[in-house]
Amino acid sequence: MWLAELGENEAAQALAEDTLTRRRRVLGEDHPNTLRSAKQLEELAEDGSA
Repeated sequence: MWLAELGENEAAQALAEDTLTRRRRVLGEDHPNTLRSAKQLEELAEDGSA
């Protein structure tokens, strides 16, 4: 989320998507870290549309 705070929204979005993809593959859909990454990606999307 720090990239977004610096105004690097596209980079933050790309990193969050990559992180979520990797966590889904390695940890599974229901792992707490995967769910946390999904929430962060959702928050980035909401902030970007405001």
